[in-house]
Amino acid sequence: MKQVNRNILFAAIYILLIAGMSIFYDYREVLLKRPQSVHNWRQCDGASLALNYYQEGMHFFRPQTHMLNSDNNTTGYSAPSEIPILYYFVALLYKIFGYHEYIFRAVNLLIFYIGLFYLFKLADSILKDLFFATVVTVLIFSAPVLVYYANNFMPNTVALSFSFIGWYYFYEHYRDSKTKTFLISMIFFSIAGSMKITELISPIIILGLLIADRMKIFRTGVHTDIKFGLKTLSVLAIFAIVASWVMYARHYNGLHQSTQFMTYSVPIWAIGDNEISLTLHKMNVLWFKDYFYPATFWLMVGCLGIMIAFWKRSDKLFRLVNIALVLALILFSLLWFHLLGDHDYFYIGFYVLPAFLFINFFLILKNLEFKKLNLSIIRFVFVAIVIMNIYYARERHSLRYYRSWMNDYEQQKDLYTISPWLKESGITNRDTVIFYPSRYIRPLYLMNVKGWTIFEHDTLTTQVLQRDSTQMSLFTANGAEYFITNDIRSAVAYRPFEPYLKDLYAKYNSVFIFRLPPQQNNFNPSDSTLLEY
Repeated sequence: MKQVNRNILFAAIYILLIAGMSIFYDYREVLLKRPQSVHNWRQCDGASLALNYYQEGMHFFRPQTHMLNSDNNTTGYSAPSEIPILYYFVALLYKIFGYHEYIFRAVNLLIFYIGLFYLFKLADSILKDLFFATVVTVLIFSAPVLVYYANNFMPNTVALSFSFIGWYYFYEHYRDSKTKTFLISMIFFSIAGSMKITELISPIIILGLLIADRMKIFRTGVHTDIKFGLKTLSVLAIFAIVASWVMYARHYNGLHQSTQFMTYSVPIWAIGDNEISLTLHKMNVLWFKDYFYPATFWLMVGCLGIMIAFWKRSDKLFRLVNIALVLALILFSLLWFHLLGDHDYFYIGFYVLPAFLFINFFLILKNLEFKKLNLSIIRFVFVAIVIMNIYYARERHSLRYYRSWMNDYEQQKDLYTISPWLKESGITNRDTVIFYPSRYIRPLYLMNVKGWTIFEHDTLTTQVLQRDSTQMSLFTANGAEYFITNDIRSAVAYRPFEPYLKDLYAKYNSVFIFRLPPQQNNFNPSDSTLLEY
């Protein structure tokens, strides 16, 4: 009866905590937003994969997007490096409930909540203290980068969530030595690794612990004497599944000449000193404040130092795991260094590390046997820290959506609202278009039309002009039916577009749509009133 009451209290604390923080972060309003703000292009990549599964037939091994840059610019066939489980699952929900973008956000968010729940359970299992377990959970849910991407269109926080679940069951195995709990943990690690390759770090560490214990290099306590072969095979099976998809994705992308998704690393030794300095500058200026509240980031570093100083008072398993995660983080940073300056979400898979550092830190505090009064003061301090982190996370989250250069929704608003109007005007997702100016897939996805994009250059050269002229000829030869732009002044001033801006088919606020090839000449670029919007 006592355990039942504690379970009810546990669930109640978690639900109230998550619900309250979600309301505070304005998740209800964000849930209904289309892909926007930081890395909207990558959000649209994932959303496009899901929408194309839904619209083009549920062919799992034939992923495609709205960008027709494959097969000599005739198809959108392109495979991401991650197994497209999430995109396919969202497409299935679209089949059941219809196409609503909030479904994608809701799926990501629900899985993240479940992952946090298992982190909460894991912290409580180790610490035997609901207060400190709550602090660990809140500190992770107040990391601005996680707050932003949890309610979003990308698989990173979903993969992290499955890793949290995997670690919970692995710790259960660590305590009960049951093969069942080990295999359950491997199932969740395999899902995590399938969605993001960086999540393979966890099973790699576990394999290392198994081997170290088996070969008696040092005792890890993972009980490798019990069905060591089965455990090793289950870990290796995860690598085989992920490696099989990566090989398939590379074959698929090679077959269709697709370069839309990255399947390679850019290590630090492959770039020059100036690029290294620029990457470090970007990480510091653009992203450092979003990894954690700065004081909490340094608290995390302090937790690592305290764990080393009080090595024997921390949890035997997680002190080894933490050291392994630190080494893995360093190696990952070196291998993907050049990309870290432009991608804040690359480190999401490593938020297992701060979670475990905080758990170990609180375990050490408890083992130091503070007097009740001192422990109460410590709890009060962490209440203040938690409150500051939550407020800081809301501030950074609001900044990304409402109060900075990061979100250009107002400038691009017509693209976000044009899709229903396009259908009414006779332009459907079976038509193909050329859009200017954009480097990425966003305008095509938002309009739900397939086609190509041409981006605006700061500096024009003869080679650029020739290339864009060639591209326009190629795209029209491949069946482009409309030229669409939401920057008409730049378009009419750009010489390669001149032969194509003659037949104005329709206009939606700032968006001009021209028929290709032109069937009439009804557009006068010198008419200044026509260009106003």
